[in-house]
Amino acid sequence: MVHSNETPLLLEEIMAWEKEIKQKVPYLETPTGYFLQFDLNDNGGYRSSPADTIMFAGTGMDGIHFSFLTDFGSVTDLSLAPIIRVDPMDFGNCAKIVAKNIRDFFALHFSAHEGLLLNDFESKEHYLAYLKEQEGDDEEENEYFDKKKWQRQKNEVRDNAIQRFGFQPILDGYAYMQEIRRARWNELIVTTSDGLGVTVRGASVDCLNRLVPHPWHMKESVDSRRLS
Repeated sequence: MVHSNETPLLLEEIMAWEKEIKQKVPYLETPTGYFLQFDLNDNGGYRSSPADTIMFAGTGMDGIHFSFLTDFGSVTDLSLAPIIRVDPMDFGNCAKIVAKNIRDFFALHFSAHEGLLLNDFESKEHYLAYLKEQEGDDEEENEYFDKKKWQRQKNEVRDNAIQRFGFQPILDGYAYMQEIRRARWNELIVTTSDGLGVTVRGASVDCLNRLVPHPWHMKESVDSRRLS
């Protein structure tokens, strides 16, 4: 359980900001592109959603959602908690670290790295090829979709968000993602079947002393974090 029930200030501010600007960008389903929320008791609801997470953003696609990773309640300030993506349909690879914290998450998003937040790429070359493909995707406009208008309003939201919240652009999103995952791996003392592992701060005393399974091991409520 998280020791603080406070909504991270940045998330709270962005949720309020979305309400302010929503009418200015009616072509976007939501200004950020996510369905933002905060409920301490909601980890996403899928079997692949780690029990020690709190969902804060849904995508509306295939159950994909983003959550704070609390490391079994050891993170008391959610503004510092790692951010993970959970993709219930990506069997065997459902949970991935995508940002060091929520500020970096939105900085990535507004640095045009939405694709990186939603997908994994085998290499930087594959990611750059993806970006190039997205730029060249000149989908024919029709009576149902005006891509130019959609892109224009997305740019307006991006510029507004960067100015309002002072997000620093992350130019090399791929390198950033690799670095935070490498750093997470180096902090692990026990690996788990979902790949997220257990860090020193998230381990029990027994786990630290004898590297025995965490007390939650094999309990139905945390099945998605089975210890390896």
